[in-house]
Amino acid sequence: SYVQNNRRTFQPSISYLKTIGDHHINVLALYEWSRYQNSKLSAGARNFPLEGLYDLDYGSQDPEDFVLPGGSSAVTARAGYVGRINYGYKEKYLIELAARSDASVNFAKENRWDIFPAIGLGWLMSKESFIQDHIKSIDYLKFKTSLGQTGNDKINGSFPYLQTYRLSTDPVHVFGGAPVSGLYTSAPPNLDIRWETSTTFNVGFESEWFNGKLGFDAEWFYRVTEDILASPAGLYPASTGGFFPSTINYGIMENKGVDLQIRHKNNVGELFYGITGNFNWAKNKIIRRDENTSLPYWQRTVGRSYGEKVGFVVDGIYQTWEETKDAVSPSGGVVAPGFFKYRDLNNDGKITRSDDRTFIGRSNIPEMMFGLN
Repeated sequence: SYVQNNRRTFQPSISYLKTIGDHHINVLALYEWSRYQNSKLSAGARNFPLEGLYDLDYGSQDPEDFVLPGGSSAVTARAGYVGRINYGYKEKYLIELAARSDASVNFAKENRWDIFPAIGLGWLMSKESFIQDHIKSIDYLKFKTSLGQTGNDKINGSFPYLQTYRLSTDPVHVFGGAPVSGLYTSAPPNLDIRWETSTTFNVGFESEWFNGKLGFDAEWFYRVTEDILASPAGLYPASTGGFFPSTINYGIMENKGVDLQIRHKNNVGELFYGITGNFNWAKNKIIRRDENTSLPYWQRTVGRSYGEKVGFVVDGIYQTWEETKDAVSPSGGVVAPGFFKYRDLNNDGKITRSDDRTFIGRSNIPEMMFGLN
């Protein structure tokens, strides 16, 4: 097999820095373009008659030993403009304005470009006279907050806004006495597909105390992701035969959490040491998601965290044969003392995977992380 990957990137930028008295200005303008292309080629052979000679030409010619060759290629590209303005007054009051205008080949021309703005504010409170004159233990104290948007264009497949075609692997027609493969349409195009956007709000502070011996930072964030790019399979009935767009903008998810860090450093004689502790907590919740309308409420994911584990609920263990007289199990076999008592959630007298499983465990995505260095 042979695989080739190529990436080309172009990123020119220009910046401007100026200080006028107590005013500090920093401006950045940037353009970026990237194109990624990959190609694959594979071939094979079997049952080589000569030991140690494995060139494809020496493989068996028997039709049963034939190895189907393969090959594929893909290309994607992005472009964007970035602008950023930083302004500071007396090195105490800070503001940052930024915006990105990005384009992706995954969307039609009408929705290809989108703008993602952001704003950040900072107040270096430790430079205020009421702190410097009255609270000597504070070396550095900065309050900060920000609000901004980012975009996501990652989808399954390519060019969902175009009508694409597939070639059948087996012959489906006969022309001139010879079988030929057929060309058929794939999923219908979605001209309205657009960028998935995440809006994030942060607020927090950074601090240093006691001549730099102690530091403490805290930050709270809240993020809402809208127009999530996903398959709409759960929104369409089976009668459509799968004839619906491969990707749409539909889902909404929220995520919120806190980040904390505490630091200590000091000298003992010629020995210097430093200790840093981190604590992070974050929890997500599904606000809107495409789900089959026939799902019972105990299997719906809306309002729950992403990736929660699903399984049967156990109400204990059968102790006697008398208890197992009318018992049922997911396998449909004989139930004996010592077996689990599975809960029949829909009360139909059967335990089935489709109707009686529900959420029984947390997601593999950790809510809490901590560390000490």
